[in-house]
Amino acid sequence: MPETLTTPIRNIGTVIKANHDGYLVNNLLETSIVEPWKGVVDEMIVTYKEILSGSLHSIYVRGSVARGTAVEGISDIDSIAVVNLEPGSFEDKQELLREIAIGFEKKYPFSVFVELQAKPLQPILDLENRIFRVLVHTTSICVYGENLATILPPIKPGSESVVVSYNFPTILNEAIEQFSNSEFHVKAWHCRKLMRNLVRSGFEIVMEREQLWTRDLYPSYAYFAKNYPDYKDDMYQALTYSLNPMVDREKVLFLATNLGRFVETEISRYLNP
Repeated sequence: MPETLTTPIRNIGTVIKANHDGYLVNNLLETSIVEPWKGVVDEMIVTYKEILSGSLHSIYVRGSVARGTAVEGISDIDSIAVVNLEPGSFEDKQELLREIAIGFEKKYPFSVFVELQAKPLQPILDLENRIFRVLVHTTSICVYGENLATILPPIKPGSESVVVSYNFPTILNEAIEQFSNSEFHVKAWHCRKLMRNLVRSGFEIVMEREQLWTRDLYPSYAYFAKNYPDYKDDMYQALTYSLNPMVDREKVLFLATNLGRFVETEISRYLNP
């Protein structure tokens, strides 16, 4: 893959600062969802209603589309439906939603990726689904049904608002194994997945110090670099590859085995003091 950047690195992104009580507050409004994304979201709502029918509790859209900052050709459309069904009892519906999502990607190519998925309600109410609680309090808008953000306990920047870091060691080790195998057919998305998780995990280990939260890549890089200046250049390279993924095994492995291992160690120190 050529070194010329097709997607420029821009200082853009949104952060949520903790309020005077130390909690993260979601101030997003449904009116933030604008065209051409709104038309897709409206169609997604219809799809969820058709597939999930009477079991549907609520629907959420998250990320840049929810904030009104989505960029055509760069952004994804991420959504979650909450259902009144037992965990594991609706895999057939999940599979159908995944197939429909692929159709959405072909129909609306301005979105890089489309996510349609369902989550059971009871584990969310029982506070067993930690990541959903984080997302509903930070980067999601309820576009249908009862908004669970009004029910779930608030969160603060810190270990309870981590999204990526708990799984990052697994993601990192899997990627190192893949990129070390000369017979493994590396694709650009393998690099993108690793680098985005690396950048976001780097931020999550400093968000409690900074008393803010973000999922956006540039501010994630910037706050990590502020706290770990010795690794600033390496993290900028990870940011670059997250937007302009490559299949050069040696370059990806260098970042994974150096910066990746460092972040992995810092995650362990932070989450397991």
